Amino acid sequence: MIYLIIFFILFLFGLAEVLCNERCQVKRGYLPFAILLMGIILFAGARDSAIGLDTLVYERIHGQIWENLISVLDSFGLYNVEYGYALLNLLAPNFQCLLMLTAIAGAGIKVYSSNELGIKNKYALLLFYFSSVFVFYDMGIMREGLAIAIIYLSFPSIRKRNLLKFMMYMGIAMMFHITAVMAIPLYFVGNREFTRRTYYMVLLFSFMVALLGNIPTLLKIISDILNNAYISHKLDVYFSQSEGFVLRLAPYIKRILILLLFLEAFKHPKLCFGDAGIIAGAREISENTWLYINAYYISLIEMIIFSFMPIMSTRGSAYLYSCQMFVFCEMVSGKRKRVLNIIYYIIFSALSLATLYNSVYHSAGNMYLPYEIFL
Repeated sequence: MIYLIIFFILFLFGLAEVLCNERCQVKRGYLPFAILLMGIILFAGARDSAIGLDTLVYERIHGQIWENLISVLDSFGLYNVEYGYALLNLLAPNFQCLLMLTAIAGAGIKVYSSNELGIKNKYALLLFYFSSVFVFYDMGIMREGLAIAIIYLSFPSIRKRNLLKFMMYMGIAMMFHITAVMAIPLYFVGNREFTRRTYYMVLLFSFMVALLGNIPTLLKIISDILNNAYISHKLDVYFSQSEGFVLRLAPYIKRILILLLFLEAFKHPKLCFGDAGIIAGAREISENTWLYINAYYISLIEMIIFSFMPIMSTRGSAYLYSCQMFVFCEMVSGKRKRVLNIIYYIIFSALSLATLYNSVYHSAGNMYLPYEIFL
């Protein structure tokens, strides 16, 4: 119940923001936003160690590291965790401190990145973020939650075509979760706008590659070429959980429909309904709009290509898939389109609520219920 209460509080703040004009937003200020942000940080940082998908595993690793203080470079061989995360463990004298550090870093960096990227609808962003990335990753798969935050920091370097800075961020992100490597293709696509035909044809080609190609063999060849024990071990773990190409239509259809909405909303000059005339013009495009859409698009391709490997197709594609919340914010902030903004906001809120519900009530072993603080 506590998750739903927080959701509806954020929903009301976001709705008020969408209803208000720019003058109202400036006058109101962001003190309530800061209070809400600190509230959800405490919600994650002060939780009991049993709450979250992988939290109990992280607690065991933290205890092992402090029982046998090791060098960071030994962390992978002994505990199968990346170097950056091992260092974070060494900085936290107890596990509750580690939970608070990851909550502050995960939420703080993501919100800071959204400000640097010019996201206007702060409260809407907080709602979409809480419902997806925050609960499942920042409160569950904490290593990946931190890696996602670092990847968001790299977005300005993509727009400015600064490869060196981008790779620096990628290196840091991979020190928290190796699967952050799946965000690298975004740099080469960047914020370029492609034609509808290009988007749809490449998507169709991806399905063909997944069906007819031999991706596992290709990955093993690449692993042999790199000859890195760390990468080889991770691939072996992921391969051990593979189940062959499995086409689960529901998640594909959902993501493709959202992609269609994004593309048509920003590319179609006008949307008409019968003889009623124009009911919605194209959404305003910012300097980052196509960067977010391309990130979401690449995540869909990765989900298709790596369908045989569940961890990579779901968690691995999450780095770029999570950028949908940035597109949501752009679509509810159109000028002189208040009614359409409200409609979009309600639709995206409903999708976010479904995501939150699945994360909390259908997680393995109900690891989020009941919510308890560490005291």
